[in-house]
Amino acid sequence: MKFNLFDIENSIIHLFSLTNRKNEKPIKNKLVGYTLIIISFIYLFFFLLYFEESFKIIYQIPKSNIFGGLLCIIYFIILFLISGVFGQFCLIGRKLISKDGEFLLENLENNFCLYLRSFKIDEQIDSYNEWEDILVNFLKTYIGPTVAIGAPNEVFQKIGASRIYIEEGGDWQERVVQLAEKTSLIILSLGNSKGLIWEVEQSIKLNQPEKFVLFYVKFADKKIDKEHYLKFIELTKSLFPKKIPDYDEIKHKYSFITFDRDWNFQINKLPFFIRILNKLGQLTFLKTGDRSQMFFLFKPILKSTIKKISIKYYFTYILNILYSFFFLILNLILILALIVAGISYVLN
Repeated sequence: MKFNLFDIENSIIHLFSLTNRKNEKPIKNKLVGYTLIIISFIYLFFFLLYFEESFKIIYQIPKSNIFGGLLCIIYFIILFLISGVFGQFCLIGRKLISKDGEFLLENLENNFCLYLRSFKIDEQIDSYNEWEDILVNFLKTYIGPTVAIGAPNEVFQKIGASRIYIEEGGDWQERVVQLAEKTSLIILSLGNSKGLIWEVEQSIKLNQPEKFVLFYVKFADKKIDKEHYLKFIELTKSLFPKKIPDYDEIKHKYSFITFDRDWNFQINKLPFFIRILNKLGQLTFLKTGDRSQMFFLFKPILKSTIKKISIKYYFTYILNILYSFFFLILNLILILALIVAGISYVLN
């Protein structure tokens, strides 16, 4: 396999035949990990420092000259490729310094969250795994760290929840039950695998609906998306004490379904201005909607999970509103600036 600049992680895995590792935990190396992260931030510093000056030089090239126009295009392509490489360095670095789930649990009683999902989800996500990273960082602030069972033979630990790896011959089901009994919150990402349906059944058997959350990530393809959700309902309808939402009731890209003590479901809704921010974020590189909406989706969950609502909670609530409005305005300014720059470029 040739080295792929767009997928450095998998290129490294194949070049060094790391796929042949059997029953080994993911590779960890703090020295290499922190070095890659520091190098990435150094690049970011110089990028921000000299980007404006380099852009001015390129912009001064006559646009009527075809070679000047091509040079502009080539410049931004090279800049994009280099930024992507250093971005991947940072991600690999984070994976090399990630903490093991068992290590995190050593000094915890029940102040942790358990994330359950099908291993197929890990195969489908990209190298970053952004939504899980956002979710875990949010939960860490208010409840505690998040752990999950790691997929066998992973070369690098996924970014997000700290993985617990079951040794060969170990009983993963017994470990899941132990964790589910102790955890403050169970977050289950919808899927249709046999293992995940078993985890749904065990979570329901605990009969603690207020600490059980269904997390649904929608697919881009609406047909696949609907089939995926309807199959989940079909496989679990005999397990839930009461009906769960129909597909048409799930309106947003990310949906959190919570339950009261009688297993009546509730779909946590987003404020209108956050939904607008999500739409605008799709048009710009900022894409801040995913980050800003987590607090608002989890607000009802926090109130039922946290024993005492502190000043920090209300401060963060106000901060998230201001944060969201700030990026809402920033997205609008960026879109307007791109339109003005485009018109100016054509007229000149």
